Amino acid sequence: MIDESLLEFCTTERQKQHVKAKIEHRTAMQAAESLGITKRSLQKSLQQIKVNAAKRGWSPQHDMHHSVPDGFVAKGVSTLYDDEGNVKVQWVKSALTQQDKLDAMTKAIEEMALNNAGLAPKVAKPRKRLAQDELACYLIGDAHMGMYAWGDETGNDFDCEIASRDLKYAFDRLVQNAPDSDTALILNLGDFFHFDNQEQTTRASGHSLDGDTRLERVFAIGITVMNYMVKRALEKHKKVICRNVRGNHDDIMSMALKFQMEAYWKSEKRVTIEMSPAPCWIYEFGKVGLLITHGHAPKPNKLPEVFAGMHPELWGRTKHRYALHGHFHSKMTHDSAGIRVEGFSNLAPNDAWHNEQGYLSPQEMTMVVYHKERGEIRRSIERPA
Repeated sequence: MIDESLLEFCTTERQKQHVKAKIEHRTAMQAAESLGITKRSLQKSLQQIKVNAAKRGWSPQHDMHHSVPDGFVAKGVSTLYDDEGNVKVQWVKSALTQQDKLDAMTKAIEEMALNNAGLAPKVAKPRKRLAQDELACYLIGDAHMGMYAWGDETGNDFDCEIASRDLKYAFDRLVQNAPDSDTALILNLGDFFHFDNQEQTTRASGHSLDGDTRLERVFAIGITVMNYMVKRALEKHKKVICRNVRGNHDDIMSMALKFQMEAYWKSEKRVTIEMSPAPCWIYEFGKVGLLITHGHAPKPNKLPEVFAGMHPELWGRTKHRYALHGHFHSKMTHDSAGIRVEGFSNLAPNDAWHNEQGYLSPQEMTMVVYHKERGEIRRSIERPA
Protein backbone atom coordinates (compact mmCIF):
# COMPACT_ATOMS: atom_id res chain seq x y z
CA MET A 1 0.00 0.00 0.00
CA ILE A 2 1.46 3.33 -1.11
CA ASP A 3 -0.02 6.41 0.54
CA GLU A 4 1.06 9.81 1.84
CA SER A 5 2.22 8.33 5.16
CA LEU A 6 5.37 7.13 3.36
CA LEU A 7 6.45 10.69 2.48
CA GLU A 8 7.84 11.07 6.00
CA PHE A 9 10.33 8.28 5.33
CA CYS A 10 11.67 9.54 2.00
CA THR A 11 15.32 10.59 2.21
CA THR A 12 15.42 12.51 -1.09
CA GLU A 13 13.11 14.78 -3.07
CA ARG A 14 13.23 12.25 -5.89
CA GLN A 15 11.79 9.56 -3.62
CA LYS A 16 8.94 11.90 -2.68
CA GLN A 17 8.18 12.38 -6.39
CA HIS A 18 8.01 8.60 -6.78
CA VAL A 19 5.50 8.23 -3.93
CA LYS A 20 3.31 11.07 -5.22
CA ALA A 21 3.35 9.66 -8.76
CA LYS A 22 2.26 6.22 -7.55
CA ILE A 23 -0.58 7.79 -5.54
CA GLU A 24 -1.76 9.82 -8.56
CA HIS A 25 -1.70 6.94 -11.08
CA ARG A 26 -3.59 3.66 -11.04
CA THR A 27 -0.65 1.44 -11.94
CA ALA A 28 3.08 1.39 -11.37
CA MET A 29 3.64 1.40 -15.15
CA GLN A 30 1.67 4.64 -15.57
CA ALA A 31 3.49 6.24 -12.64
CA ALA A 32 6.88 5.21 -14.05
CA GLU A 33 6.03 6.60 -17.50
CA SER A 34 5.02 9.93 -15.97
CA LEU A 35 8.42 10.12 -14.30
CA GLY A 36 10.38 9.00 -17.34
CA ILE A 37 11.82 5.93 -15.62
CA THR A 38 11.29 2.18 -15.88
CA LYS A 39 8.71 0.32 -13.85
CA ARG A 40 11.49 -1.70 -12.19
CA SER A 41 13.33 1.47 -11.11
CA LEU A 42 10.15 2.85 -9.56
CA GLN A 43 9.41 -0.40 -7.74
CA LYS A 44 12.96 -0.54 -6.33
CA SER A 45 12.66 3.03 -5.12
CA LEU A 46 9.29 2.42 -3.45
CA GLN A 47 10.60 -0.77 -1.83
CA GLN A 48 13.54 1.15 -0.36
CA ILE A 49 11.15 3.73 1.08
CA LYS A 50 9.13 0.92 2.69
CA VAL A 51 12.34 -0.47 4.17
CA ASN A 52 13.19 2.98 5.55
CA ALA A 53 9.73 3.16 7.10
CA ALA A 54 9.96 -0.32 8.63
CA LYS A 55 13.32 0.55 10.20
CA ARG A 56 11.56 3.47 11.86
CA GLY A 57 8.70 1.23 13.06
CA TRP A 58 6.11 1.99 10.34
CA SER A 59 4.66 -0.90 8.34
CA PRO A 60 0.83 -1.00 8.61
CA GLN A 61 0.50 -4.30 6.75
CA HIS A 62 2.54 -5.85 9.59
CA ASP A 63 0.59 -4.02 12.34
CA MET A 64 3.48 -1.59 12.89
CA HIS A 65 1.83 1.81 13.36
CA HIS A 66 4.24 3.66 15.68
CA SER A 67 7.29 5.29 14.08
CA VAL A 68 10.30 6.18 16.24
CA PRO A 69 11.82 9.71 16.33
CA ASP A 70 14.46 10.95 13.90
CA GLY A 71 17.89 9.59 14.72
CA PHE A 72 16.50 6.28 15.99
CA VAL A 73 15.78 2.90 14.42
CA ALA A 74 13.22 0.34 15.54
CA LYS A 75 15.11 -2.63 17.01
CA GLY A 76 11.95 -4.69 17.34
CA VAL A 77 8.19 -4.59 17.68
CA SER A 78 6.30 -6.87 20.10
CA THR A 79 2.53 -7.10 19.57
CA LEU A 80 -0.08 -8.74 21.81
CA TYR A 81 -3.27 -9.90 20.02
CA ASP A 82 -6.61 -10.91 21.51
CA ASP A 83 -8.48 -14.09 20.59
CA GLU A 84 -10.03 -12.39 17.57
CA GLY A 85 -6.70 -11.20 16.18
CA ASN A 86 -7.04 -7.58 17.23
CA VAL A 87 -4.01 -5.67 18.50
CA LYS A 88 -4.31 -5.09 22.24
CA VAL A 89 -0.83 -3.88 23.26
CA GLN A 90 2.30 -3.07 21.30
CA TRP A 91 5.89 -2.35 22.41
CA VAL A 92 8.35 -0.64 20.06
CA LYS A 93 12.01 -1.05 21.01
CA SER A 94 14.26 1.63 19.54
CA ALA A 95 17.95 2.52 19.43
CA LEU A 96 20.13 5.28 18.06
CA THR A 97 21.21 4.90 14.42
CA GLN A 98 24.88 4.08 13.80
CA GLN A 99 25.52 7.63 12.59
CA ASP A 100 23.88 9.17 15.64
CA LYS A 101 25.87 6.84 17.89
CA LEU A 102 29.03 8.03 16.15
CA ASP A 103 27.99 11.69 16.46
CA ALA A 104 27.24 11.27 20.16
CA MET A 105 30.55 9.51 20.75
CA THR A 106 32.44 12.22 18.85
CA LYS A 107 30.86 14.91 21.02
CA ALA A 108 31.73 12.99 24.19
CA ILE A 109 35.32 12.53 23.02
CA GLU A 110 35.69 16.25 22.35
CA GLU A 111 34.30 17.10 25.80
CA MET A 112 36.66 14.63 27.51
CA ALA A 113 39.60 16.08 25.59
CA LEU A 114 38.75 19.59 26.79
CA ASN A 115 38.76 18.35 30.40
CA ASN A 116 42.28 16.94 29.93
CA ALA A 117 43.72 19.95 28.11
CA GLY A 118 47.26 20.88 29.09
CA LEU A 119 47.69 18.26 31.84
CA ALA A 120 50.94 16.78 30.46
CA PRO A 121 54.01 17.04 32.71
CA LYS A 122 56.80 19.44 31.80
CA VAL A 123 59.74 17.47 30.43
CA ALA A 124 63.21 19.01 30.42
CA LYS A 125 64.89 19.35 27.04
CA PRO A 126 67.84 17.04 26.41
CA ARG A 127 71.12 18.85 27.06
CA LYS A 128 73.15 16.98 24.46
CA ARG A 129 73.90 18.31 21.02
CA LEU A 130 71.26 16.68 18.82
CA ALA A 131 71.74 15.37 15.30
CA GLN A 132 69.82 17.37 12.71
CA ASP A 133 70.47 14.92 9.86
CA GLU A 134 68.97 11.82 11.50
CA LEU A 135 65.36 10.92 12.28
CA ALA A 136 64.35 8.29 14.85
CA CYS A 137 61.16 6.53 13.84
CA TYR A 138 59.44 4.36 16.48
CA LEU A 139 56.98 1.96 14.84
CA ILE A 140 54.22 0.44 16.97
CA GLY A 141 52.67 -2.50 15.14
CA ASP A 142 49.11 -3.57 15.95
CA ALA A 143 49.15 -3.45 19.78
CA HIS A 144 45.60 -4.84 20.19
CA MET A 145 45.22 -3.34 23.65
CA GLY A 146 42.24 -5.05 25.29
CA MET A 147 42.78 -8.44 23.65
CA TYR A 148 42.65 -11.52 25.85
CA ALA A 149 44.61 -14.71 25.20
CA TRP A 150 44.74 -17.81 27.41
CA GLY A 151 48.24 -19.24 27.39
CA ASP A 152 47.11 -22.86 27.68
CA GLU A 153 45.20 -22.38 24.43
CA THR A 154 47.40 -19.98 22.46
CA GLY A 155 50.87 -20.45 23.94
CA ASN A 156 51.03 -16.97 25.51
CA ASP A 157 48.89 -15.23 28.10
CA PHE A 158 47.82 -11.71 27.17
CA ASP A 159 45.71 -8.98 28.74
CA CYS A 160 45.86 -5.22 29.29
CA GLU A 161 48.50 -5.43 32.03
CA ILE A 162 50.79 -7.61 29.90
CA ALA A 163 50.27 -5.36 26.87
CA SER A 164 51.14 -2.26 28.92
CA ARG A 165 54.23 -3.90 30.42
CA ASP A 166 55.55 -5.17 27.08
CA LEU A 167 54.95 -1.91 25.20
CA LYS A 168 56.70 0.19 27.85
CA TYR A 169 59.61 -2.24 28.13
CA ALA A 170 60.20 -2.43 24.38
CA PHE A 171 59.84 1.32 23.92
CA ASP A 172 62.28 2.07 26.75
CA ARG A 173 64.86 -0.22 25.17
CA LEU A 174 64.38 1.35 21.75
CA VAL A 175 64.79 4.86 23.17
CA GLN A 176 68.07 3.76 24.76
CA ASN A 177 69.30 2.51 21.37
CA ALA A 178 68.00 5.48 19.37
CA PRO A 179 70.33 8.21 18.11
CA ASP A 180 70.35 11.62 19.77
CA SER A 181 68.31 13.02 16.91
CA ASP A 182 66.54 16.36 17.00
CA THR A 183 63.21 14.86 15.91
CA ALA A 184 61.43 11.58 16.59
CA LEU A 185 58.33 10.09 15.03
CA ILE A 186 56.09 7.83 17.10
CA LEU A 187 54.01 5.92 14.57
CA ASN A 188 51.09 3.93 15.94
CA LEU A 189 50.31 1.86 12.84
CA GLY A 190 46.68 1.18 13.76
CA ASP A 191 44.69 -1.43 15.68
CA PHE A 192 46.23 -0.09 18.87
CA PHE A 193 42.94 -1.15 20.46
CA HIS A 194 41.46 -4.61 19.90
CA PHE A 195 37.84 -3.40 19.83
CA ASP A 196 35.98 -0.10 20.06
CA ASN A 197 32.54 -1.02 21.40
CA GLN A 198 31.10 -2.58 24.54
CA GLU A 199 30.01 -5.63 22.55
CA GLN A 200 33.69 -6.39 21.80
CA THR A 201 33.11 -6.90 18.08
CA THR A 202 34.61 -5.44 14.93
CA ARG A 203 32.36 -2.59 13.82
CA ALA A 204 32.50 -3.34 10.09
CA SER A 205 31.92 -7.11 10.13
CA GLY A 206 30.49 -7.73 13.60
CA HIS A 207 33.00 -10.50 14.35
CA SER A 208 33.18 -11.41 18.04
CA LEU A 209 36.56 -10.78 19.68
CA ASP A 210 38.26 -12.11 22.81
CA GLY A 211 38.28 -9.05 25.07
CA ASP A 212 40.05 -8.66 28.40
CA THR A 213 37.96 -6.03 30.13
CA ARG A 214 35.55 -3.12 29.79
CA LEU A 215 36.00 -0.60 26.99
CA GLU A 216 36.57 2.36 29.32
CA ARG A 217 39.36 0.56 31.17
CA VAL A 218 41.00 -0.52 27.91
CA PHE A 219 41.01 3.09 26.73
CA ALA A 220 42.38 4.39 30.03
CA ILE A 221 45.29 1.93 29.98
CA GLY A 222 45.96 2.51 26.29
CA ILE A 223 46.15 6.29 26.51
CA THR A 224 48.41 6.02 29.57
CA VAL A 225 50.82 3.86 27.56
CA MET A 226 50.85 6.24 24.58
CA ASN A 227 51.46 9.28 26.79
CA TYR A 228 54.26 7.37 28.52
CA MET A 229 55.92 6.79 25.15
CA VAL A 230 55.69 10.46 24.21
CA LYS A 231 57.21 11.47 27.56
CA ARG A 232 60.09 9.00 27.18
CA ALA A 233 60.79 10.21 23.64
CA LEU A 234 60.77 13.84 24.84
CA GLU A 235 63.55 13.01 27.29
CA LYS A 236 65.73 11.95 24.35
CA HIS A 237 64.63 14.19 21.48
CA LYS A 238 63.87 17.89 21.14
CA LYS A 239 60.71 17.38 19.05
CA VAL A 240 58.26 14.48 19.02
CA ILE A 241 55.59 13.96 16.36
CA CYS A 242 52.97 11.29 17.05
CA ARG A 243 50.69 9.82 14.40
CA ASN A 244 47.85 7.50 15.47
CA VAL A 245 46.70 5.59 12.40
CA ARG A 246 43.09 4.43 12.10
CA GLY A 247 42.88 0.62 11.99
CA ASN A 248 40.09 -1.76 11.10
CA HIS A 249 39.64 -2.77 14.76
CA ASP A 250 39.70 0.74 16.25
CA ASP A 251 38.42 3.28 13.75
CA ILE A 252 36.52 5.08 16.52
CA MET A 253 38.92 4.51 19.43
CA SER A 254 41.85 5.76 17.35
CA MET A 255 39.94 9.01 16.86
CA ALA A 256 39.36 9.25 20.62
CA LEU A 257 43.04 8.54 21.26
CA LYS A 258 44.33 11.36 19.08
CA PHE A 259 41.84 13.89 20.50
CA GLN A 260 42.80 12.98 24.05
CA MET A 261 46.52 13.12 23.32
CA GLU A 262 46.26 16.40 21.42
CA ALA A 263 44.51 17.99 24.39
CA TYR A 264 46.82 16.43 26.98
CA TRP A 265 50.00 17.69 25.26
CA LYS A 266 48.52 21.02 24.19
CA SER A 267 50.79 23.14 26.40
CA GLU A 268 53.97 21.28 25.37
CA LYS A 269 55.27 23.02 22.25
CA ARG A 270 57.80 20.25 21.57
CA VAL A 271 55.02 17.72 20.92
CA THR A 272 52.84 17.51 17.82
CA ILE A 273 49.92 15.09 17.76
CA GLU A 274 49.11 14.68 14.08
CA MET A 275 45.34 15.11 13.64
CA SER A 276 44.71 14.51 9.92
CA PRO A 277 41.70 12.19 9.31
CA ALA A 278 43.25 10.90 6.06
CA PRO A 279 43.99 7.14 5.93
CA CYS A 280 47.50 7.85 4.59
CA TRP A 281 49.88 10.36 6.18
CA ILE A 282 52.98 11.74 4.49
CA TYR A 283 56.18 12.96 6.17
CA GLU A 284 59.17 14.53 4.42
CA PHE A 285 62.69 14.55 5.89
CA GLY A 286 65.30 15.85 3.48
CA LYS A 287 65.56 13.34 0.65
CA VAL A 288 63.37 10.86 2.58
CA GLY A 289 59.63 10.51 1.99
CA LEU A 290 57.45 8.40 4.31
CA LEU A 291 53.87 7.25 3.76
CA ILE A 292 52.18 5.89 6.89
CA THR A 293 48.96 3.84 6.88
CA HIS A 294 47.40 0.78 8.51
CA GLY A 295 47.43 -1.52 5.50
CA HIS A 296 43.79 -2.59 5.20
CA ALA A 297 42.66 0.33 3.00
CA PRO A 298 44.46 1.06 0.79
CA LYS A 299 46.22 -2.29 0.66
CA PRO A 300 50.04 -2.57 0.41
CA ASN A 301 50.11 -3.30 -3.32
CA LYS A 302 48.34 0.02 -3.97
CA LEU A 303 50.63 2.17 -1.83
CA PRO A 304 53.27 3.00 -4.49
CA GLU A 305 50.68 4.48 -6.85
CA VAL A 306 48.85 6.17 -3.95
CA PHE A 307 52.10 7.86 -2.92
CA ALA A 308 53.06 8.90 -6.45
CA GLY A 309 49.55 9.83 -7.54
CA MET A 310 48.47 11.84 -4.50
CA HIS A 311 51.84 13.43 -3.68
CA PRO A 312 53.72 13.87 -6.97
CA GLU A 313 55.63 16.96 -5.79
CA LEU A 314 56.98 15.19 -2.71
CA TRP A 315 57.78 12.12 -4.81
CA GLY A 316 59.80 14.32 -7.13
CA ARG A 317 61.72 16.01 -4.31
CA THR A 318 62.70 12.79 -2.52
CA LYS A 319 65.15 10.03 -3.36
CA HIS A 320 64.39 7.48 -0.63
CA ARG A 321 60.70 6.59 -0.32
CA TYR A 322 59.07 4.23 2.15
CA ALA A 323 55.46 3.14 2.68
CA LEU A 324 55.12 1.77 6.23
CA HIS A 325 52.11 -0.20 7.47
CA GLY A 326 50.83 -2.75 10.00
CA HIS A 327 47.66 -4.90 9.82
CA PHE A 328 49.24 -8.25 8.87
CA HIS A 329 51.09 -8.84 12.18
CA SER A 330 54.20 -9.95 10.30
CA LYS A 331 57.23 -8.49 8.60
CA MET A 332 56.65 -7.86 4.89
CA THR A 333 58.98 -6.05 2.50
CA HIS A 334 58.46 -5.33 -1.17
CA ASP A 335 60.57 -3.06 -3.37
CA SER A 336 58.61 -1.40 -6.13
CA ALA A 337 59.74 1.20 -8.66
CA GLY A 338 61.23 3.94 -6.52
CA ILE A 339 59.70 2.92 -3.18
CA ARG A 340 59.99 0.26 -0.49
CA VAL A 341 56.72 -1.00 1.01
CA GLU A 342 57.21 -2.54 4.45
CA GLY A 343 54.84 -4.10 6.95
CA PHE A 344 55.84 -4.40 10.61
CA SER A 345 55.26 -7.10 13.20
CA ASN A 346 53.60 -6.42 16.52
CA LEU A 347 54.35 -7.17 20.18
CA ALA A 348 51.01 -8.82 20.92
CA PRO A 349 50.82 -12.62 20.68
CA ASN A 350 48.14 -14.49 18.77
CA ASP A 351 44.56 -14.55 19.96
CA ALA A 352 42.64 -17.82 19.74
CA TRP A 353 41.54 -17.28 16.13
CA HIS A 354 45.01 -16.43 14.78
CA ASN A 355 46.46 -19.35 16.72
CA GLU A 356 43.94 -21.75 15.18
CA GLN A 357 44.82 -20.47 11.72
CA GLY A 358 48.51 -21.22 12.30
CA TYR A 359 49.86 -17.67 12.12
CA LEU A 360 53.39 -17.62 13.53
CA SER A 361 55.35 -14.35 13.51
CA PRO A 362 57.93 -12.92 15.92
CA GLN A 363 56.62 -10.52 18.56
CA GLU A 364 58.63 -7.33 18.10
CA MET A 365 58.73 -3.54 17.97
CA THR A 366 61.08 -1.66 15.64
CA MET A 367 62.90 1.67 15.64
CA VAL A 368 64.25 2.78 12.25
CA VAL A 369 66.81 5.55 11.76
CA TYR A 370 66.65 7.61 8.57
CA HIS A 371 69.43 9.87 7.35
CA LYS A 372 68.36 13.07 5.62
CA GLU A 373 70.46 12.31 2.52
CA ARG A 374 71.04 8.53 2.61
CA GLY A 375 67.70 7.09 3.69
CA GLU A 376 67.53 4.22 6.19
CA ILE A 377 70.89 3.69 7.86
CA ARG A 378 70.11 1.34 10.76
CA ARG A 379 67.35 -0.14 12.89
CA SER A 380 66.82 -1.67 16.30
CA ILE A 381 64.35 -4.41 17.25
CA GLU A 382 63.01 -5.28 20.70
CA ARG A 383 60.87 -8.14 21.91
CA PRO A 384 58.82 -8.70 25.09
CA ALA A 385 60.82 -9.22 28.27
